[in-house]
Amino acid sequence: MRAGGLLPVVVSAPLLFFAACVLEKALTGPGPRTALAGTLVMLGHCAPWLFEGTGVTLAIALLRGLRTEVRALALALRL
Repeated sequence: MRAGGLLPVVVSAPLLFFAACVLEKALTGPGPRTALAGTLVMLGHCAPWLFEGTGVTLAIALLRGLRTEVRALALALRL
């Protein structure tokens, strides 16, 4: 894995799933408040596999140097 590639791997899948849930509820719901409630209910029902997959990915990334990449990102954002 190339340097700087761990952070996108860790956040991509959960972020993509969240975006798809929000988009689906926004397109089918009658209003923003209902869309938000529907998204939270959807994530509550689907969260076990999402959290387990994210946890495994995070554990592997931590072992491969994710902390260094997060630290480098934080330093780059301060400049």
